[in-house]
Amino acid sequence: MRKRAYVFGAAAATLIAAAAAAIFWLHPRLDIPFSKTSCENALPPNWPDTALAQAALRFVGDLVSDNADAAYAELDAASQAATRPAKLRRSIHDIVAPAGPLSDFHLTEMYRIDVAFGQQRNQAMCANSTNPDDQVAVAVTSAAKQAYVVVEGHGKTMDWAFVLWFVDEQGWRVQAVNISPSTLAGRSAEEVWRQARGERDRHHIFNATVLYLAANQLADRGSNFRLALQQRIRGEMAKLTVPRELQGPMPFTWHLIGPDSYKIVWIGATAFDAKIYLSIVQEIEPWPTDQEADRRNRQLIAEVASVFAEYSSAFAGVTVTARDAGGSHLFQTAVPPVAAAQ
Repeated sequence: MRKRAYVFGAAAATLIAAAAAAIFWLHPRLDIPFSKTSCENALPPNWPDTALAQAALRFVGDLVSDNADAAYAELDAASQAATRPAKLRRSIHDIVAPAGPLSDFHLTEMYRIDVAFGQQRNQAMCANSTNPDDQVAVAVTSAAKQAYVVVEGHGKTMDWAFVLWFVDEQGWRVQAVNISPSTLAGRSAEEVWRQARGERDRHHIFNATVLYLAANQLADRGSNFRLALQQRIRGEMAKLTVPRELQGPMPFTWHLIGPDSYKIVWIGATAFDAKIYLSIVQEIEPWPTDQEADRRNRQLIAEVASVFAEYSSAFAGVTVTARDAGGSHLFQTAVPPVAAAQ
């Protein structure tokens, strides 16, 4: 039985919806002048106080176990005033449940931030190494003591990152959390980025475009925790000459090699059996049988394999999902490269 990951790619001018990073901003932000922020790597054993690490692991544990009452009790006062356990429970279910069972939670980054008032400033720069790509620009408020903790957990086919923003209110309390995928088929954002650059250098621009989109998504930790790595990925993406078939907003209308046209409502990357597949969603009229939907999917796969023969150098196969206009009726076909090329 195939194990499928969430998918990464382009949808209009944004990245995918199915695996989009999700942020709980539980109360309005206040823009108050302050400066002299300092950010210190607090990942144990660098920082002797383990209370922050314990608070992060406890909160993530409550999220994934759907214990909304406990998670609500761990929010800061302003967040508790802005939401209720029932609303938090719905948000948790909508965002965490589709990721499937998660386990092996561990801390990957932790920063302690001290803030002093003065000239206006609303971010601090943090890093866990001297590598420029490891720098992080984090949002800060006027709270004297704040912290960011990244907790990662392992899913069936991908890892997920929980970015928690804490404030000190007689103990560490959560004021925001961003949840996003951090690996695809076992590959990190940096690894997928390197693959995208390799495809670009081989002039496989179709492959490179899809992989750059996936790398950008994997490097996305939300607007409050911006990785320098993502900025470099986006800078290279902006220089790509995107293939005609991928230009403009969704949906795309493709005319490939046959007389038929295809309405492409999504294209990106997904994972099957720990391998990265090119993934396409096409919208078609209601089909009488699954055999008809499968035929239409295989026809599109065959034309893609002919027009974009380069795809097999980067992807283990192709999946095409047929859907009706309402999106309620789906049929998926997955084909490995050799079979697709025949």
